[in-house]
Amino acid sequence: MAIDIHWILSVAILTTPFFFEKWAKRSPRTIQSINHVCAVLTVFYLGLILVVTDSLTQTNAAKGAFSLPPILASSALLSLIWIYQVRSKLIGIARGIKLRQGEKLLTQARMILGIVLIYSLYYLISTWVGKHFSIWLGIPLAMIALIYVTPIILQVMWKTTPIQNPETINLIQDCFARADVDLKRFYFIHLQKLKFHNAMVCGPRFGFGPFRRSLFITPSLFDHLSLDETKAVLLHEAAHFKLHHLPKRMGAAGLGILLALLMIVIIGTVTFTLFKSPMSALVELALFLLIQAPFVGTIARRHEFEADLMAVQLGASGPALVSALQKITALSGIPQSERPSFFTRVIFGVIHPTLDERAMVLAQGYIASKSLAQPLKQYALTFTLILATQLSVSYLNLQTKYPHPAIRNIASTPSQR
Repeated sequence: MAIDIHWILSVAILTTPFFFEKWAKRSPRTIQSINHVCAVLTVFYLGLILVVTDSLTQTNAAKGAFSLPPILASSALLSLIWIYQVRSKLIGIARGIKLRQGEKLLTQARMILGIVLIYSLYYLISTWVGKHFSIWLGIPLAMIALIYVTPIILQVMWKTTPIQNPETINLIQDCFARADVDLKRFYFIHLQKLKFHNAMVCGPRFGFGPFRRSLFITPSLFDHLSLDETKAVLLHEAAHFKLHHLPKRMGAAGLGILLALLMIVIIGTVTFTLFKSPMSALVELALFLLIQAPFVGTIARRHEFEADLMAVQLGASGPALVSALQKITALSGIPQSERPSFFTRVIFGVIHPTLDERAMVLAQGYIASKSLAQPLKQYALTFTLILATQLSVSYLNLQTKYPHPAIRNIASTPSQR
């Protein structure tokens, strides 16, 4: 009995996470190398899923030579879920994270719920406004809504408790007052078991009730940092508010989405005009990621450098800030100077500069252009390859559907009325 090659490929896809885990455990692997391999596998399997989806949504007449059976998409989806479970486990081992199974499941469930809420809200607002008004208005409004609800979503995703110690509250409010920010809401986030030691701010300038500006900080920072180091971290977070980084970053993300959509519309129109073939969902996703990643990443990196420099202007000690960053990095089990790979940046959206880069900017007192450098040559080359692939596939599909030159010419010529 003949064995279908697609079933063999499905089995191979499903066993990939097993070999991925074996490879990582054979010798100690860095978090960077684990993320890199995981990102490459994500690109490959997500692409396979989208190719299968494309072939399923096309009519029989529109299908070209590149249709694949649903079993491959199912295998790729299950494999991706397993791969990310393995990634979580391996990074936990690399960072020394030890969680009981129940705690791990609860943490993952809360994180997934928060992510679902974010994407659902964004989708509902942008879709509704896009349907009744314009998608170019829907995306900015969705971004504004996300700024307002982020303080609530973070409390859904993480275990938090309000800070009640008067001395801690006075320290926080004093630091934020230097940035002309009247902060009323501050919470401890209890993620020490996940090796998460950090602080972050969120919320709109003109918020109200639970939608006000908020600070989230791990209690471990008060335990392991000196007073000057703690002040430096708090002033860094206050600087984000003073420099209006949150709305700027959301605006950059929204503008990046609009630019990506515009590029997809232009290329899709060209592809359909030339070859009577719609753009592949895989190409749409790839273009979206490639346009978003360098655009948002550059702005986010600049914001981190600006907040470091502004913190010093507000009274923080530069050496204390560097020392605090070193301690936070060590507590979190994160490499200090290892830069993320190209695929890691695109897939996981890595935006924070390394500790060495931040220390250099603080020592210089200004942001050099090379500190914001992105691998633009790699982005341009990848963009060119994706575009060439889309045009080649569209051309081959046209040849497959209309093999006779006369018929092909009729099909590719706009009808005259």
